[in-house]
Amino acid sequence: MINFNSGVEYLEPYPHIVVENCFEDSILEHLINQFPNFNQVDVNRARKKIIINREIFHNWIPTAPTWKDFINWFKSEETFEYIKNTYYVELDKWGSVVNKNSKLEDGFYFDMDWSIAGENYDTPIHRDTDKRVFNFIIFLSDKDWEGGDFLMHSSESLTSYPIKHKSLPIFKTIEAKKNRGLFFLSVPNSYHSVSNMVNVNSYRKFVYGAISYKNGDVFGRRYVK
Repeated sequence: MINFNSGVEYLEPYPHIVVENCFEDSILEHLINQFPNFNQVDVNRARKKIIINREIFHNWIPTAPTWKDFINWFKSEETFEYIKNTYYVELDKWGSVVNKNSKLEDGFYFDMDWSIAGENYDTPIHRDTDKRVFNFIIFLSDKDWEGGDFLMHSSESLTSYPIKHKSLPIFKTIEAKKNRGLFFLSVPNSYHSVSNMVNVNSYRKFVYGAISYKNGDVFGRRYVK
């Protein structure tokens, strides 16, 4: 459904791909039209989300066949094969349980949520949990606010990689843009954050997902130079 080869690959500050125009126009239109209604999400926060395999998700997904197709694409062996074959050197460097012979049935599973973010939304600098292998965020609305950017952080000065960090240099800024996708390897130094959103005229709509490992830490080494 998404052609990674149409994106641009980067290795710094950690391996990632930026794909402009992730979806064909007709598919994008269906995804936007089938995006969930958040009126039923009774959470008074700057970000509201619907998480895969929760009750609200199960009520919504039968009305969203194009999103079901997207989920099936992301959960496919084909997508997993691309990740393994593209990043096997980087995965090996960190002592990952993922290798060229790995299969999804070897303890891997999927996380995904559909979100809207509004005034004062932000996230502090962090990396994702030890079980994460590969992450993505795809924006479904153009920027109509200040801030709210996905920030990638450099960690060259660190000698260990705790999950949270108070201050790290910004290496790269990914602005929200409809149909732009960011896909990145969730290596131990994959620090990221979201700058504070203000003067919001419309919601930041996006889908966020990951491949994870249910049997513990996916990386055998948590620090390399």
